[in-house]
Amino acid sequence: MRALQAGAVWIDTCRRLSISTPPSPEDALKHPWSLPVLLLAGTVAACGTARAQAQAPAQCEPQRAAERYPRHAATGVRVGTVTTSPPFAYSDPADYARMTGAEVEVVEAALNCAGLRFTYVRGPFSAVLQSVISGAADVMIGNVNYRSERAERLDFVTYMRSGQSMLVPRGNPKGLHTVADLCGLTESSTVGGVGFAEVERQSAACRQQGRPPIAYLPSVDQESALRQVANGRVDFVMDGSITAKQRALGHNAEFDIAFTILTDLVIGAAVRKDDPEMRRAVLEGVTILERDGTLREIFTRYGLQEFAAPVELRR
Repeated sequence: MRALQAGAVWIDTCRRLSISTPPSPEDALKHPWSLPVLLLAGTVAACGTARAQAQAPAQCEPQRAAERYPRHAATGVRVGTVTTSPPFAYSDPADYARMTGAEVEVVEAALNCAGLRFTYVRGPFSAVLQSVISGAADVMIGNVNYRSERAERLDFVTYMRSGQSMLVPRGNPKGLHTVADLCGLTESSTVGGVGFAEVERQSAACRQQGRPPIAYLPSVDQESALRQVANGRVDFVMDGSITAKQRALGHNAEFDIAFTILTDLVIGAAVRKDDPEMRRAVLEGVTILERDGTLREIFTRYGLQEFAAPVELRR
C-alpha cells in the first residue's frame, strides 16, 4: 500500500510540474523509494528522463523530421566539437576535413535517425562550449562531462562514465602515485575543463594540509597541455581516463599514466536549455541506438564498452 501511495505521488508530482507524460504506474511501483529524492533534489530530471524515454519512438522515423523537429528540419543542426579528443571526437588522420570517433558516430547516427542534416563547428573545447551556450552551435560532443555549473545553461544526454588520469613523462620521473603527491607541482589542462576543476579542488586540499598548492598553466586544449609536459614546463596533465589511455599509446611512448582517480563523472552530448527540440531529437535518437544495440556496437568498436552507462537526461 505504501508503495502504491509513493508511486501515485511521484506521478502527481510530475503532473504538477506540467510534465505532460509522467512515469507509468509500473515505473512508479518499481521505485517507491524515490519520493524523497524527487522532493529534495532532482524531481524535474527524474520526471523528464521518464517522459523522454516513454515518448521515444520504437524505431527511427527520419521521414517525420519536419513534423517532429520542424525548426531543425528547416535549418539543419550545427554540431560543435573539438578535433583532438580521441577516441571521442577527432580529425581523421587520413582526411583532416572528416570527423571520426565514438561520439561522432553516436551523434551522426542519432541525427540520421531523426532525419536531420548536420554540419560541424570545430574549435578548442572552451570556444566550442561557449558556441553552444551562445547559440552558434546546437549540440556539443567531444568528452563533455556533466557538471552542475554547466547544467545551469545546458542539458546533457549522457551515455558514458569516466575518471581522471595523470599523464606524466615516460617513466614517471617524479614518482607520482596518489593525489597527495601532486602538491607543489605544476599542471596544465584545458581551460574550463574537468581537469582544471579537479586541480583546483586538490590544490585547496593541499593548502588545508599546510602544503604548497598545485600551480596551473592553462592550455587551449589537451594536446597543447601535453606539449608543455614534453618540453618540461609542467609536471603532469590531468585528463579523462579514457582519452588519457589513447594519448599515452599514441605519442611515441613519450608519456605514461601515473595513476587514475575514480569519479562520478558522466559524459554525453550537451544542448542549450532553451532548445527542447534539439534535446528531444538527441535523447530520442540515442535512446533508440541504446535499445537496438547500436550504441554498444559503437562503444565496442572503440574499446569503450566498459565505460558504457545507461542513457539518461541530466538537467
